[in-house]
Parts: sequence; C-alpha cells; structure tokens
Amino acid sequence: APIVMRPASDLPKHVKTIVLNGNDRLLISGKRVAVIDDVISTGNTMKLMHQLLTQINCTIVVTCAVFTQGPLPQGILSPRIILDELPIFKTSI
Repeated sequence: APIVMRPASDLPKHVKTIVLNGNDRLLISGKRVAVIDDVISTGNTMKLMHQLLTQINCTIVVTCAVFTQGPLPQGILSPRIILDELPIFKTSI
C-alpha cells in the first residue's frame, strides 16, 4: 500500500503531499538511502521525506541539496552536503 505524508496545514503552500507507492516502498524499505533535493528553503519538504523514510525503516546516510535558499534551516539531519547558498533578495516597493 502507498504511504502518504501530508504537510501540516500551517506550512507554506509549496510544501506538497508526498506519496510513495507500494512498489517503491517494497524496493527501498529497510535500505540505506540518500535524500537529495535541488533547493532547501524552509526545510519542510526534507523533514517530510525524512519522516516517510524513517517510517519504512530506511537508514538515511546523507542529506544533499544543490542550494539552500538563505541559511540552512534548523532540524535538517546530518550528515549533509550543500553545494552553495542562494541569496535572498528583499526589495522595497
């Protein structure tokens, strides 16, 4: 059966529901995995992925992202590899 991880209602709208179908669940359950994302901004999607993978007994050996948007949010599990930080631009209207 698929596993569905829904973000809390107070999280930003860009944090989407994560679904792992039954076949993929069987394939990775109990394995050592790397969690890789393109950009970490709030860290909420990454935290959901960690919860999902922990639920199916995966061991997360590393968390990777190409960029963070601003400083790395608290709670992103180690060890982690981040290539660079994207600046956050603030404009006045």
